[in-house]
Amino acid sequence: MKYTKEMPDADYWKYVATRDECAKHLFKGKAERFAYAQAKAFRFIDLDKTDKETVKNNWESLKIQNVCKAHYLVSGCNTIPSEKSTINQKSIFEAQKDKYVNTDEMVSILNSFPIFLYDYLK
Repeated sequence: MKYTKEMPDADYWKYVATRDECAKHLFKGKAERFAYAQAKAFRFIDLDKTDKETVKNNWESLKIQNVCKAHYLVSGCNTIPSEKSTINQKSIFEAQKDKYVNTDEMVSILNSFPIFLYDYLK
């Protein structure tokens, strides 16, 4: 979830990783260098000392960024889908394969946990 430059990140929907970065295990290092400074600190959050509203807002931003990006993958619209079933696993997989993997040997960076939260809590 660190692959974001800021919270919220208006460019999140554009981020991709190459096949080479994935195959050679380079992506995690790239993500560590790419992440904005506060994201690196979130690894060791002390919830007793952290502003809970900030944590809540960050999770909401992550959720929105990933849900919108998943919707962009399957429909071309970088928005929250009108129906959550639009961004199901099969449609995301097929879109990744057709739009990125098979055409450019890339994959669109997408985090599943915020999408799970959206799906489960909506």
